[in-house]
Formats: sequence, C-alpha cells, structure tokens
Amino acid sequence: MRIIGIVFCILGALSIANGGWMILYAPGWYDSIPGVTNTGLYNGHFVRDIGLAYFISGAGFIWCAFNLRQCWPVIVAQAMWATGHAALHVADMFMARLPLTHWILDAPGVLLPGAVLGLLAVPSVWRIVNPLARQVP
Repeated sequence: MRIIGIVFCILGALSIANGGWMILYAPGWYDSIPGVTNTGLYNGHFVRDIGLAYFISGAGFIWCAFNLRQCWPVIVAQAMWATGHAALHVADMFMARLPLTHWILDAPGVLLPGAVLGLLAVPSVWRIVNPLARQVP
C-alpha cells in the first residue's frame, strides 16, 4: 500500500473512533475534548449529529485508501467538510465567539486537517501526492 493509502487508513480510523465516541457517549466526549465547552452548552443530539459526520468521513477515508485511482471526488468532499469546519472555527475566533487563543486547541484537530485536505483537493497537488490518480481536472 502506498504512503497516502496508509495515511488515509489512519485518518479513517481516527475519524471513525472520534465519531463513534461522539455517537455512543456524547456527554463524555463533550467533557473530555479540550476547548469544546467553550463553544456553547452541551446538546447531545448536536454532538451525535456531528459524530455521524465524522464517522461517515472516516469511512470515506478508508474507502479512499483502497481506491486511490478514483478517490479524488471523495477527497474533494472531505476537503469541503474539513475546510468548512476550520473556517467556521476561525470565523468564531474573529467574531469573538471564541477566544483568539482557541487556535492553539484547534490547530491539530481542526485547522491542520482543513489546510491539508484543502491542498489535496487542488488537482495539481493531488497528482503529485497520488501518481496513481486517474485524470483530474
């Protein structure tokens, strides 16, 4: 398996684990993840909804790991979710809905994935990272 496939397997496993935790034990997830309590009051249904998004995203990463030739459209969808999520966090900081120091907590799990997946969605970058890819625009 190529390195990008291994990376997708790891991202998939992490996303599925996080999503599963959110779905199965929303209160524990909410109280355990640093900075989450800064975003508002606990809403179990909302946490489980987002957990489902993470779970599905993880399944998409696993699929991509084993379908490198044709997975670019799925990567674009992953990038839209991750960059949108990151943009929302940045907007919340700039609109003072979160403290500006919140970026330190968001960097590893929200901002970095958004930036990396955003880059992978660029066709010229994708062709370099995944030479097996079929033609992309």
